[in-house]
Amino acid sequence: MTDTVCNVLIVDDQPMDRHVLARQLTRASSHYNCSLTANVEEAIELLEEQSFDICLTDFHLGDATALDLIHRVQSMGIRMPFLVVTGDDNEELGLEVIKAGADDFFPKSELSSGLLSRTVQHILIRHRAIRELKQEATEDWLTATASRRHFEKVAAIELTRAYERQLPISILLVDLDNLKIINDEYGHEAGDLILKSVSSTLRKALRQTDVLSRWGGDEFCVLLDSTEQSDAEVVAEKLREAVDALSIEYEKSTLTTSVSIGVASYPNHRRVDVAEIFRAAQRTARYIKQNQMVEIAFAMRC
Repeated sequence: MTDTVCNVLIVDDQPMDRHVLARQLTRASSHYNCSLTANVEEAIELLEEQSFDICLTDFHLGDATALDLIHRVQSMGIRMPFLVVTGDDNEELGLEVIKAGADDFFPKSELSSGLLSRTVQHILIRHRAIRELKQEATEDWLTATASRRHFEKVAAIELTRAYERQLPISILLVDLDNLKIINDEYGHEAGDLILKSVSSTLRKALRQTDVLSRWGGDEFCVLLDSTEQSDAEVVAEKLREAVDALSIEYEKSTLTTSVSIGVASYPNHRRVDVAEIFRAAQRTARYIKQNQMVEIAFAMRC
């Protein structure tokens, strides 16, 4: 861990449990500064007064839950990572809180001082990489989506996390079907307008935690963390329908486009790298495009 102080908000309705979490962190490093609260309202009051690097919360918080806390914090416009640490050893509950915006989920029985600290640091590294992705001047110049280089960096972190925690993860390859035709018929200015409109449409249809990148000339890539293949297919269909609904005015013409979407989902039983899972998504997208199967997003597991 670096010498930088890490401000941690701990929320747990059991006094002993919240003190144990604080001791586990400070035992691992003196650079943790822990603030302890018992419920959602106390946590919100503290967040209105000061900022925190991460929140550790129990799932059950009196009359509320970690889901309520996450939603309240998000509604305040605060973007901070959450680690849910609970006495419930329930994988379905874990996936539920991760889908709601938490970064990880651990049963209290599995946590040691070293493991808790390493988990916190992994989450902070991930969020730092995502901040860099948004802040650095390495985004695609035309669409303002993530550059391929930064997408690969974040995807590598997410795939490692998925492998270690046995969590699902999916990648979508979104391939525009008619960009070349538009460029040839109307010129590259029209094609650029299509790319910007499609990227904006995709971004609006995705979660804030999803990562969107322009991968190539007419290709976009989407990283869906904590997303199983069946859920990724639903997202792919949502994106396809949103692009289909686009109607873009250019000079005296109305331009439309469509996309072919390949879905590759990480299987929990073996390690893969970014290139492998991307190639699986790319193969399916190209198969759809070549066979004019625009009605569906064809999915395969890498």
